[in-house]
Amino acid sequence: LIWSHYNIGQSKYNFPALTPSIFENSFQIKHLFALGCNFEKNRYKFALGSKWHSGKPETELKNTTINFSDPNNPVLNFDVPNAKPLEHYFQADASASYHFKTNHNWDYYFNVSLLNIFNRKNEINEYYKINQESTDIEQVKSFGLSRTINAAFRVTF
Repeated sequence: LIWSHYNIGQSKYNFPALTPSIFENSFQIKHLFALGCNFEKNRYKFALGSKWHSGKPETELKNTTINFSDPNNPVLNFDVPNAKPLEHYFQADASASYHFKTNHNWDYYFNVSLLNIFNRKNEINEYYKINQESTDIEQVKSFGLSRTINAAFRVTF
């Protein structure tokens, strides 16, 4: 069995009190494409799948100066909201499983999977904050899992 999926979407915020008043949703993914295949033979199952999507939007800083007009509440000067997308996301995964029974009518399942086969460093989020101790601007990035192996053994009786 081979399957694929494509999604195109557009989602915008509308806040009349802000400038600009209309800008992209923080979780906007304009294009998403997934492709996979499953194969089953006797007591074995195999699956391979991948997912690609355009990066979600981020808001960059207008400059690297912290606004201390209120010393008790320093703020960052941001550029246009959600104007720049993160890098594209791509991940491919594979899994295999084996199932057998015994004379006592117990079921045994063994599964193994490999996530992020190509060990791609996928950035999934990015934001800025003020370090309260040094008053420096910190850029914080979050990434998806690196290559990961999962294994499981299950007995049903």
